[in-house]
Amino acid sequence: VPDPKSTPQPEQVPTTEPTGLPHVTTQPTTMVRSTSVPTAVPSGYYESQKAKVSLEIPPRWKVTSEATSLTLDNTAAELGATITIEATNDGTTLPILVKLVKDNFNKDGAKLTESESGDAELADGVKAHYTDLIASGSRVIAMRVILAHTNGVDVSIVIYGKNPAALKSGNADITSLIKTIRPQFLLYGLDNRHTLIMAGGSPDPEGLDPARVTGSAADDVGLLFAGLVRLDQNLRVVADLADDWVVAPDGGTYTFTLRADAAFKDGRSITADDVLFSIERAADPRTKSNTARTYLGDIVGVKEMLDGAAGSVSGVSVVDPRTVVIRLDAPKPYFLLKLAYPTSFVVDRFDVTKGPEWMFKPNASGPYITREFVRDEVFVFERNPNYHAPAAIPFIVHLARVRGSLISLYQAGTIDIGGVSQDEADRINSTPGDVLAGQLHSVVGMCTTFVLFDVNQAPMDDIAVRKAFAQAIDWQKVNQAIRLSHPILATTILPPGMPGSRTLPPRLKYDIAAARSTLAGSRYAARLPKITITQSGNGNEVSPFISSLIQQWHDALGAEIELLSVDSRIFSKNLRESHGQIVPYGWCADYPDPENFLDVLFHSTSNFNESGFKNQAMDALLEQARVEPDGEQRLKLYWQVEDYLLDNVIAVPRLHSNSNTLIRPYVQNWPTLPIGVKAQLAELVGK
Repeated sequence: VPDPKSTPQPEQVPTTEPTGLPHVTTQPTTMVRSTSVPTAVPSGYYESQKAKVSLEIPPRWKVTSEATSLTLDNTAAELGATITIEATNDGTTLPILVKLVKDNFNKDGAKLTESESGDAELADGVKAHYTDLIASGSRVIAMRVILAHTNGVDVSIVIYGKNPAALKSGNADITSLIKTIRPQFLLYGLDNRHTLIMAGGSPDPEGLDPARVTGSAADDVGLLFAGLVRLDQNLRVVADLADDWVVAPDGGTYTFTLRADAAFKDGRSITADDVLFSIERAADPRTKSNTARTYLGDIVGVKEMLDGAAGSVSGVSVVDPRTVVIRLDAPKPYFLLKLAYPTSFVVDRFDVTKGPEWMFKPNASGPYITREFVRDEVFVFERNPNYHAPAAIPFIVHLARVRGSLISLYQAGTIDIGGVSQDEADRINSTPGDVLAGQLHSVVGMCTTFVLFDVNQAPMDDIAVRKAFAQAIDWQKVNQAIRLSHPILATTILPPGMPGSRTLPPRLKYDIAAARSTLAGSRYAARLPKITITQSGNGNEVSPFISSLIQQWHDALGAEIELLSVDSRIFSKNLRESHGQIVPYGWCADYPDPENFLDVLFHSTSNFNESGFKNQAMDALLEQARVEPDGEQRLKLYWQVEDYLLDNVIAVPRLHSNSNTLIRPYVQNWPTLPIGVKAQLAELVGK
């Protein structure tokens, strides 16, 4: 099943207000950035940029060598130590390290034998393991070999004494030394202490251009670009590049005042003309935006410009450099929420003339700028000093070339934040003493996956066929096929946490006899035509999910189903051009309003109406809900729409998602929410 178009971040589901709608005020929230009080430098503190390590050196010890490794000696106690920091090698283990040390010393005629092993601890509670070695033969020496893995690096420490007695008598010094060792590995030239490391993709231009992207503001695009407003960690609309706004008494006109310090990366002020340019660029048919009609179409003149009937957006006007007025075609309670989506984010007009890949190193308007981009390898972001509220984390690294699962990367210390599957989350929570349990943040996301039927293609143009196919799905068998042990089965289109979400019984239960009877009453009872199911992926390899559906429909209804695979990178785009009669699909909310699901996915004119379903009566309900000022009445209208879709089997709900994310304790204020929002207030404390 293709992933929903955006991946929400985890933790608390916002409380639904009595009206069921988010409350938007004209007074933006003031952002307060927390700061930490610096601590005094510890006695003996030593930091080596060459060896990439810091530590506290005990009295009578001194540094004797500083290169790729750090070497210390305590001549009086006849002790020494060598500390080496290297990028994590998944094959490095303590036995391998011990063997290397043995082989090295055996060349000199000394024979090392193992005496005892145990646990040790580095700074920040990092766990390590050690093995003691005793030499005999031509040389007498004692050694302690220690290995730890943390923050994407291997820390190897070799303590050596003239004899076992020296190692034993110096044990207190050795223990205190080891407990202060903290690696400061440089990743892409960055100090790890000030860098947030995550697994990320390698976006194409369409995935980074605000006017064309179909991801959320939590993605790369939200790091580089900003708009008039944004969603905060309570999913409320707050000011971003705007300083304030006023809504006219008619509810359809918004006057925004820009911040006096709003600026691009190069220091040039962001003005009302830049806001106008960015909106008109998104509405320009030459930009080929897939989101402008959906997220900006409420603005007077946007649809006309998109259709080529106008050369500008008449509903946006510049009063002065800091004031821009936006007029809507009608009062829309959710309009400000839509402005928090990237489509209207501000771009530099001079950037877009620099070639088709200008967006990879833009004159950024957002909290970060591009420091380095290597396609299919890494995207490195650096804090934008000219953004009005500089981000707390200096650097963010998105690693594109990673091997292994996110949980394995997290456990190895390669990444600071990583998503895990529900099965992995269940295992963590059910394992007594699992240290990851305290770092796991889970929330029911605002996502729904479902099976869509294209009602314009035979045989799915017959409601009886659609009902029969729905009745022939054994979701328990499907979930077993994909090894999903704790699914959140969906019976509604609106997900939990969304205003207007309801708990409903399934419309059509699994019943093979009923499915065959329903099909027998259809126009295609004599013979079903061949049916195509579209999947996200490459080649003809069938996912276990789709394979289970195909097999069940064949066994129960005799359906012959062909597979159409679409490259996952262009799946959403291609769905709008062509697809089969059946499409497994998913949607995650971009803002907490039912309009973002029911209107965006099922209005007959929507760019995201993949089912092709068109119904004038349902369109009228959706259009009435757009402008209904009373929150409770709006929800009742959306319930009528949802009931109609379920009764007519346009979409068969499958699952609501749980979002599970592992977050290091030193990553603080990370927005763990059912909707992705910018993480510009997150901090690294004590990394």
